[in-house]
Amino acid sequence: MQYHNKAYLLNIPSWNWKNGDDVICLAELKLGFIAQSCLAPGFSTMVANLFAMRSYKTSLETPKWQNDYLCGTGMEMCDTEHTPSTSSVEALSLPKVSELRNTERHTWLW
Repeated sequence: MQYHNKAYLLNIPSWNWKNGDDVICLAELKLGFIAQSCLAPGFSTMVANLFAMRSYKTSLETPKWQNDYLCGTGMEMCDTEHTPSTSSVEALSLPKVSELRNTERHTWLW
């Protein structure tokens, strides 16, 4: 939606913000991403990578850092529940649990 059309929302009979109806103003969203990138460099790149699906094959001619970055942009982020395989998992540190998730399920825990 364009920012100047927000005033017309109240003229739509079926639209009601009290019922959870939401509107996204693209210009405000873009400017918000730019502002957040000023506060946290790389923020807009991270958000763009979350919403873009890419596939990439590594190349020997490409620098290692670029291969790693492009390979990472093809990964997905999912929300899963952690089901402990042992009763003593509560005693493990976060780095150890992350390592176990990576080796057992080939996933990263953030």
